[in-house]
Amino acid sequence: MSLSHLLYISYESYFLTEDDLQLIMASSLRNNQRLKLTGLLLHSRGSFMQLLEGEDENVLDMWLQLHDDPRHRDLRLLIHEPITERSFPDWAMSFRVVEPSQLPKQGFSTFLYDKDPSGRSSGAFDYLLSFRDALAAPDDPPAFE
Repeated sequence: MSLSHLLYISYESYFLTEDDLQLIMASSLRNNQRLKLTGLLLHSRGSFMQLLEGEDENVLDMWLQLHDDPRHRDLRLLIHEPITERSFPDWAMSFRVVEPSQLPKQGFSTFLYDKDPSGRSSGAFDYLLSFRDALAAPDDPPAFE
């Protein structure tokens, strides 16, 4: 088996409340543990960006499942490529609406708030940084092209 990662963006099909986002987190944690997937899910102002990492077959299975998820629309694959190691060995999620001091110790990432990405570099990681940096301008919608 070979490792790969997949990075996509999508948009909410309908307005998601904080409770909806909590349900997404819970189901994502369950599904990703079952499939041994790791990565990062970012959400802000109706947009999602997710990096999934794991065995290629499991990554692609999850990608297909996401197409059937009614909460997503306009899914766009940005990157799917082999990797030698995981960038996010622990599954993590990050929501812009939560202040860092309010984050639970498990299941959340401070990625949206960290200014130093610890020297990581890859096309996928650069997209994630662009998404995070676009959030600094709250009046402008994030641009992914």
